[in-house]
Amino acid sequence: MNVDQQTQVLLQQMKQLESYLTDIGNRENMSMNAIVESRASVKATEILSDTEPKEILFPIGSGLLTKVGDEKAFFVNIGAGITVEKDKEEVKEFLNERIKDIEKSIETLSIQKKDMAQQYNSIRAALNNIVQGQQNVRQS
Repeated sequence: MNVDQQTQVLLQQMKQLESYLTDIGNRENMSMNAIVESRASVKATEILSDTEPKEILFPIGSGLLTKVGDEKAFFVNIGAGITVEKDKEEVKEFLNERIKDIEKSIETLSIQKKDMAQQYNSIRAALNNIVQGQQNVRQS
């Protein structure tokens, strides 16, 4: 493989890694937003459980609905359009487990991001070596 082909391959790899790094950054941001929303929902369950009864059903975030009435009930969207009723403690447990799962995902994404950044820097160094080699050949 000649120098031009090597350069093209390395540039292609850099572009692909840049794309992956951007995607991982976006997923990290979405995950962080989900954690913030879930924590706010935990707080909302506390506040709403102590409010005066009213017959109303409304979303409080993280796929949760609550009915504020004589009985405090929370409805959790567990996926695929399925919603189940849970009490305050069950909701808090569910949301805290969700937060733990998201935090684990963020850790995994962080490791992937670090590995890809190292690969990116290695490719960049290889490209710099190729460019330096070509400049040295031209100067000779």
